[in-house]
Amino acid sequence: MQAGFARQPASWRGTPNTTPRPKTGAAPGVYRRRRPETKALYEVVRDNLETLFGAIGDGALAFRISRHAREELLAYLDCGLLCRGFARLKCRGCRETRLVAFSCKGRGFCPSCMGRRMSARAANLIERVLPPSTPLRQWVLTFPFSWRPRLAQDGELLGRLTQIFVDTVQAFYVRRAALAGAKGAKTGAITAVQRTSSDLRLNPHLHTIALDGSTRSPTISRSVRHSMGSPCHAATRAGGLDAEGREALLRYVLRGPR
Repeated sequence: MQAGFARQPASWRGTPNTTPRPKTGAAPGVYRRRRPETKALYEVVRDNLETLFGAIGDGALAFRISRHAREELLAYLDCGLLCRGFARLKCRGCRETRLVAFSCKGRGFCPSCMGRRMSARAANLIERVLPPSTPLRQWVLTFPFSWRPRLAQDGELLGRLTQIFVDTVQAFYVRRAALAGAKGAKTGAITAVQRTSSDLRLNPHLHTIALDGSTRSPTISRSVRHSMGSPCHAATRAGGLDAEGREALLRYVLRGPR
């Protein structure tokens, strides 16, 4: 891989011409560069972000945007644009080249980067973490309205509550196994933290996918616990799902705000 121009500082000024280009057909499997500058979301953010920041700075709007949220929005306006930096890829066989624009790798706003991360994590869980053909159950924990502003800003507190919730779910399975005569059994779970509702209202809540049962095998429990990584209604039981169905469930749990 040959590197192209270096990434430039995030800025929403000087963006390229956004006139939509005519759609052209492409054979299956052929790479087509995404053009975020032609999307409605990009145009809305580009045309109004400076006005929003100015209104907040002047006191016309009585709220603030955190620094990391500002950086996320600014980085989104540089994501996928060749003029903001790219890598040049060359095939060693046919010598054909492709330009691939740098991405912002955002975690809370960019649809492309969040979708890519969601798909990669779901595939990793299916292929390397969750034991195949094991029933799964989704548990969801929501918090009182009065807690939500604090939890949105206090990652340490949210992490402690997440650990308490996961420990409680796992203790439930261990007790149930003990009542059935399987003392000393263990289970495992993965948890994703969602910070908004589907309507983008502030709503930190937890989605946990747990093994719907327990085992005496330490290997399974250890592999699932280690998958939780950084801060990630027992109504949905995924017992008979094939690999595609399990991955769809995990994509839902790991999805970003919409």
